[in-house]
Amino acid sequence: MPDPTAGMNAHFAANSIPLSRLLAPPFLVETPAYQRSYAWTDVEAGRLLEDLVSAAEAEPAAWEDYFLGTILLVDRDANASREPGWPFCSSMRGFEVVDGLQRLTTLAIVFCVLRDIARDNAERVDPLIEGAIHARDSDAPWLSLRGSDETFFATCVRGRRSAVELRADAPLCEERILAVRDMFYGKLATLEADTRARLARFLLSHCYIVLITTTGIDRAHRMFLVLNERGKPLARHDILKADCLGRAGPAAAETISTAWDDMEARLGHDFEHLFAHVRAIHGRSNGPIISSIRALATEAGGAERFVTSILKPAADALDDIRHARADRRPHADEISELLRYLHWLPSSDWVPPALQFWLTAAPNGTAALDFFRALDKLAYGFKIFGLGTAKRGTRFAAITAALRRGEDVLAPGGPMALSGQEERTIRYNLRDLHARAPAIAKLVLLRLNDRVAGAPQRIDPDTLTVEHVLPRKHGPQSKWRQWFAEPQERAACTESLGNLILVTKAQNDRAANLELERKQAIYFNGGAPVAALNEVLRPAKEWRPRDVRAREEVLFAHLDAIWAFGLLGHRGDAGET
Repeated sequence: MPDPTAGMNAHFAANSIPLSRLLAPPFLVETPAYQRSYAWTDVEAGRLLEDLVSAAEAEPAAWEDYFLGTILLVDRDANASREPGWPFCSSMRGFEVVDGLQRLTTLAIVFCVLRDIARDNAERVDPLIEGAIHARDSDAPWLSLRGSDETFFATCVRGRRSAVELRADAPLCEERILAVRDMFYGKLATLEADTRARLARFLLSHCYIVLITTTGIDRAHRMFLVLNERGKPLARHDILKADCLGRAGPAAAETISTAWDDMEARLGHDFEHLFAHVRAIHGRSNGPIISSIRALATEAGGAERFVTSILKPAADALDDIRHARADRRPHADEISELLRYLHWLPSSDWVPPALQFWLTAAPNGTAALDFFRALDKLAYGFKIFGLGTAKRGTRFAAITAALRRGEDVLAPGGPMALSGQEERTIRYNLRDLHARAPAIAKLVLLRLNDRVAGAPQRIDPDTLTVEHVLPRKHGPQSKWRQWFAEPQERAACTESLGNLILVTKAQNDRAANLELERKQAIYFNGGAPVAALNEVLRPAKEWRPRDVRAREEVLFAHLDAIWAFGLLGHRGDAGET
């Protein structure tokens, strides 16, 4: 926590603080004219988000502090440095950001997207999120960019999210800001509301920065040079590599270093996630990752044995799984498709049991295909069912443990079986899934699109959105009101799976609440590829309740063929929860 005497009679102060403290008075963080514009792409921003979401997945009691790096600010009020408790003293005032602008801008985008998703889903917007966008007790933003960058950011990010068509001569930073915003929206919208709220709380309470504050740009520049001349900071795997090399003798050091460098090169950013997966498949999901890995290395008989017999085989298996590469197993094509579908899911909690199976199961017969079919059904079923992060983790951990013990996880009543109540709830939720979980509804529709097309369509889930044919809003004189005159039936049909199609964001924005014939022109004559799922609408002259129900029956039959949820055989489940 900040030292109240840190700034007395000093020209700089250094404090380790949670991110929330930077969002509180007196900080109004401003971008000076000499700063460069936003330079991160969706690659760098995506890595940060992925790390944060992964770190926030644990139960709050098990959260580890996450270090966001150093932020260097210049206090524009030099006199404030003479006051006790500087820089946290005095009233709201401007601080120029010298180092850390890219991270702060990216975090500001995260908070704005979390707010927009909550609004789009008619959820309450957490005051913590609002407070991370605008300074407390002020209409001013806690972070403002420079000049035209700020105008664009205020409209397209801090303002309500909307479709934006950039000018042909738009600055590169505007393209990058939009790309990051839309990438964040696509990824975060797939999370449940409680998971997004958990992420916001984690960001504010367990993400720490080292805040260095000074007076005067010359001092700030000297500090900036010192902070940035030493290259990139150590990642967790760097610490673990040094630890393993330090524990090994000279003869083993080269073996460890060569294997380590090979794994890092092949896995790239996923190498950092490998350690969390390894501790999970060894039943050590709780506690700090570094301590867990150190304990595993000791139990394995030393660093060299740990790297060669535990870490490297797991890295090889993870590389196969993340590339959906099953060529060494029977039914390789089907298994690869199932892995591709699993990778659509926004969380990676299914990976440890997949890794454990990959490492221990003999590659023969139909065992692998049966396992991944069951894992696919379970992972998607949990999402449709609405099972929370912690409970999903417990269920997947039980599968991993059973595999480790050599048990038949596919046996009736085993850890991969859904209960009767869970299947009833899945059937019930599928009738209005988009209203409950829009992002999961889109993934279900993408699965259905492959099924209707008769082959995988290789569509990037981020490129399409869900469109309601019968719109949620329409005028009293609209044909929609004539075709769906009874309010209760209209509401049920609107959210029915049979009323949903897949279109691009631009098509969705244009189609909006239009009449059917005008929607069809947008769906089929706009030049964009048409999803096989939508073709039923091409010849339609009208769209009435019977059409929605008939299409729902067809889609339910396809879902039964994919996951055997028994949708058509249990029509009486409609009132059960």
